[in-house]
Amino acid sequence: MSCNHNRNRLRTIWYNMMQRCYNKSNQKYPRYGGRNITVCKEWENFNNFKEWSLSNGYDIQLTIDRIDNDGNYCPENCRWVSNKIQANNKSSNIIVAYKGIRGSLKYVCEQFNADYNLVRNRYSKLGWSIEDSIEIPKTKKTVNKRFITFEGEILRLYEWAKKIGITTHSLTNRLSSGWSIEKALTTGYRGKKL
Repeated sequence: MSCNHNRNRLRTIWYNMMQRCYNKSNQKYPRYGGRNITVCKEWENFNNFKEWSLSNGYDIQLTIDRIDNDGNYCPENCRWVSNKIQANNKSSNIIVAYKGIRGSLKYVCEQFNADYNLVRNRYSKLGWSIEDSIEIPKTKKTVNKRFITFEGEILRLYEWAKKIGITTHSLTNRLSSGWSIEKALTTGYRGKKL
């Protein structure tokens, strides 16, 4: 790859970064400038950005990534990473921290060889902690022992079932079928709203 092409790619990355943060007519502005994401003063000059990039791992295979997705473009918050790592840092992902690793739920599951679909269901739909979602083995017996938090109240699954007047089996089926916790706990027997 020619040095000139490499320099042009880096300039394009810089230009696009500036556009996302400052050009209100840019399609990506709402997710960047619209969220008050800015570029540090130092990097407003392309040569400073280029110097930092070449000294901090820039490679034609990599993309610029903000470590804190809510933070600005600056030397302390940016790195050069593969597309796979960057995909794990998107704001639309479920970001978790487990045993010292922070990233998307999918990335963390990959690092610990955990069943992503099981963990996502437990964590996102059932309200389990990330530790329990990953560590508790998959058995039918564990479902009824787990706690669910709703409107500040923490009860076991069977206690919620009793409180809303349905069987534990029915409540488990609702949650396993993708019902939100709110819908599952505010819908009574035969679908009547509580």
